[in-house]
Amino acid sequence: LGAMAASFVLWVPTLYRRGDASRRKVSGSGCSRRTVPVSYVLSSVIAFVSILKLQPCDPSTNECTPDQGFGSFHLHFRQWLQALHIILVVPVLASPFMPNMLRIDSAVLFGLLFATISAWHILQMTRGAVYTMPKTDCQISITTDLVCCSFITLYAIYMDALQTRNGAYNGAAATFLRLSAAAALMPLLSPAAVLAGHLCL
Repeated sequence: LGAMAASFVLWVPTLYRRGDASRRKVSGSGCSRRTVPVSYVLSSVIAFVSILKLQPCDPSTNECTPDQGFGSFHLHFRQWLQALHIILVVPVLASPFMPNMLRIDSAVLFGLLFATISAWHILQMTRGAVYTMPKTDCQISITTDLVCCSFITLYAIYMDALQTRNGAYNGAAATFLRLSAAAALMPLLSPAAVLAGHLCL
């Protein structure tokens, strides 16, 4: 879900990263390619909090549901899951109806997301979290999301790496290097963090 949420939330602002006329036409706005609507900031914060509320917790505490064979989770798990799915589409729907919405530097948003998500994933690893084979339907579904979003992220980085900001095309070696670095960092930092790190450059 972390990969799914971040890939979806961060995908649309990439339309503003390219300065060519066709991309500006697709985005429906002549706004700066280095800014994003403030709605993406608010939705990113809520999405991240929602994701934190979806992680398993200790069933011995009063703040968790009983373990019914597939783990114990925070109370109101269903509501947080619904909130996550709803908040993903809010900025996409809001942008066309609020063209004059306050905008911020995209590097700031994506830089903060990169630092926050990276730190959280590394913290989980220091606490003993490891990759395991999915067993339940839910785990298989989330793992499928993770794999698909990994490829979406690599594709987005590949498309961006093909050309520089001034429109010149990068060499094959430079593009391959950036793509390789992104693929190597994904298992450690997650696709979400890698995509945010790429977008803040």
